[in-house]
Amino acid sequence: MGYTDEFTIIAKAQKERDRQVDYDDHNNALRGTDVGRDLRFLSPEAHEAVNGDRKAKKGLDPLELALLSAEYAQMYNLVLDGNRDAQNAITDLGDRIDLLMDKVNERIDQTLDKAVTLPDGRKVFMHEDGKVYTSDDKPVDPVHVAGIDWTDRPTYNEYRALLIDRDRLQEIRDENDQNSLRLGEIRDDLENRDNPLSQNQLQSHKKEQETIGDRTDELKGRVSQIEERYDENREPSQSSPSQSIAVAPKAEGLNF
Repeated sequence: MGYTDEFTIIAKAQKERDRQVDYDDHNNALRGTDVGRDLRFLSPEAHEAVNGDRKAKKGLDPLELALLSAEYAQMYNLVLDGNRDAQNAITDLGDRIDLLMDKVNERIDQTLDKAVTLPDGRKVFMHEDGKVYTSDDKPVDPVHVAGIDWTDRPTYNEYRALLIDRDRLQEIRDENDQNSLRLGEIRDDLENRDNPLSQNQLQSHKKEQETIGDRTDELKGRVSQIEERYDENREPSQSSPSQSIAVAPKAEGLNF
């Protein structure tokens, strides 16, 4: 077991202990027991209400009234904690995507700089079958590229692999953003003080957040696979999948 695994186990155990303390504090608050800690679940008015102050109870909003139930409060705070954790994971993944997208775009720019440039300004790449395509994937008449020296030029496969990585990253980013928006909607539901969620709704949100968390882990794995191809310690030829190409004969006196 490595350091990361041990840390995860310790952090998980600490989180469970914190939740149990919260639950115990809430029950103590309901009983009016002073444990020397600030009340984490009940407002001062709610605390007065559970101590028999009917006037204070009338001033509570619907969510505070719902939180007077220890069972409800435990589930509510479990879902609230889960929402925060899931949102933090999504934010971290978004930061990784932004950083990686910058690297991919930089690599694309470098590849275009190294590509053959035709007199009309088009950037072109040779496919493994010997055909030549522009940077926007249009075939080039062989007459226009006859005799070009393709040595040390980026290949069509290498360039296309970069574009594919960029497209995949954008798809991951879009899904990550959608998941973040959904968590925000759930958070709004949780913070609706006039129309508190039912126990069943809380349970439903809990399951949905867990599903989003699992999906975020899957997206992290996909990002990690792309990150490996842009490791600065790797050679450029290892940065993206490519295949061998058919090299056209060299011609003297041509310079593109």
